[in-house]
Amino acid sequence: MRYYLDTVAIRKLSRELNGIKDRCYTSALCIFELISGINQKEFSARKKALENLFNSGIQIIWELPEAMKTYAFPLVEIQESRTPGLKMLSNHLLKSADIDEFISNTRDHIYSQDFFNELDGIYSSGFITATSRGNQTLKEIFQQIREKDGEVFEKIAKDYLRSLATDPINRQITISAIANNLAAGVRKSGDQIEVTEVIESYNGSIDVFIDAFSLYTIQKSALFNSPSKNDFVDLHHLLYLGNEQKDCIVTDDKMILEITPYSISIDGFKNIIANF
Repeated sequence: MRYYLDTVAIRKLSRELNGIKDRCYTSALCIFELISGINQKEFSARKKALENLFNSGIQIIWELPEAMKTYAFPLVEIQESRTPGLKMLSNHLLKSADIDEFISNTRDHIYSQDFFNELDGIYSSGFITATSRGNQTLKEIFQQIREKDGEVFEKIAKDYLRSLATDPINRQITISAIANNLAAGVRKSGDQIEVTEVIESYNGSIDVFIDAFSLYTIQKSALFNSPSKNDFVDLHHLLYLGNEQKDCIVTDDKMILEITPYSISIDGFKNIIANF
């Protein structure tokens, strides 16, 4: 079994990375989070975590989430230009004495810290807005059901919605939603592509993410709950588990620990590495 370290795990296990590098890996998404959330107060700690990560030689999957999704739908191709910018920021951070020097040396770059900060905000706000709109639509539907058939039928409808969490239909809805987004991106570039073709090209390489995301969204919808600010990014760490059901994410995120069986707490992982 191999272990994927999320951003918090990278920070908490920073001093132990050398000893566990052969059994663990992480991603560009972790680098993204370390850099986009940096400020004067946390500058030294995040810089040290990044330095220890690079020095350890631990495997880093440098693709960002959009690229990981695209690989799962081979019919679609994207030109990922942000990864070199993220590597550039990482190098500048390691060479900077403080946050002011870091910002000064990178502010004129296209992919500056501001760019990744804004991207972080777009990830979260777009996800929350889309989920809230979906919940509002469901509320309106259930209100109509209540007015027509009473609260008993509404309860049956909600119970059915919860049952979709383990239904292949809900999984297909998630795959279709990703395919639609990818197809829309292709059309913006002037190329024509059918959504059905994109859906049919899915190769199963992000199954762990698909299953977890499907369960998460239907649970939120069934209870009319809005997602937390960081849920979108947290869920996307599961992309890096691919379809390897023998891999496991190391995290202290309660939502992730509850949503997928392929997860373990940082303390639980520490107990395991004691026997490495």
